[in-house]
Amino acid sequence: GGKGNSSKNGKTDKGVQPYRCRTCKHTFTEPKGTLFYRCRHKEETIVEWLAMVGDRTSLAAIHRIKGVKEETVCTWLERAASCVIRTIPEPMPERFATPAPRMRSHLPC
Repeated sequence: GGKGNSSKNGKTDKGVQPYRCRTCKHTFTEPKGTLFYRCRHKEETIVEWLAMVGDRTSLAAIHRIKGVKEETVCTWLERAASCVIRTIPEPMPERFATPAPRMRSHLPC
């Protein structure tokens, strides 16, 4: 069965569970609990932006090259960090207890 006003609607080619709104008939997927939950950008695009940051490309350069706002990339970095933090088992090892300093010169968010 579905939840609330939506119902399950088969499976995608990737095995993701799509849902269908009973009111407007809109079909959507919910990758809840992942970096891509409620995103408007393609997963491949977000991964590419994060890879560019990992390669030390500045946010200003990503904005110039890809046309995405620096704030948007910061949002995805924060989401990615929260996903990583959720995967660290408790209790956290002592060497990870102190948060790493933010790279202010590279990431202004």
